[in-house]
Amino acid sequence: MNHDATLLAGIFLGILLIGSITGAVLQRTITSEGGLRVVENLVARVNAWWLMSAFIGVPLFSGKMGTLILFGLASFFALREFITLTPTRRGDHRVFFWAFFIITPLQYWTLAAHWIWTLHDPHSCLCVSFLPHLCHAAALHANPGEIKPRHPCWPGHGIRLR
Repeated sequence: MNHDATLLAGIFLGILLIGSITGAVLQRTITSEGGLRVVENLVARVNAWWLMSAFIGVPLFSGKMGTLILFGLASFFALREFITLTPTRRGDHRVFFWAFFIITPLQYWTLAAHWIWTLHDPHSCLCVSFLPHLCHAAALHANPGEIKPRHPCWPGHGIRLR
């Protein structure tokens, strides 16, 4: 492990420890109702920072594989959240299958296999350039009459791609 990273982690954990001790002391000494609410808020925030630092720190200090797993899971959940917020139809499920279970794991697998040059290799470029075409093909197959109004470049939408 890098000495600077270990030093930075130690400083960060020391600040969190000081925050936790301060919160515990304030909980015992503050008696007013408004003050107790402020201290409870402080303690809740410090506890959240402990959880976040553990969630990020353990994989980062466990090595390259832990970091890949952390970012892979973060990518999966971010993509899942994006899909949840996006209006979808049944015809989009094939594209989601490709994105969730084939393309994204393939990218992380190539990184885990120490193919650092994956950003320049043909299959990576093929996956990135193939996905939009796959989306259009799947949408046309499932909803042939509805693809044009859903496209962001179609007249009536505020987004224009040039």
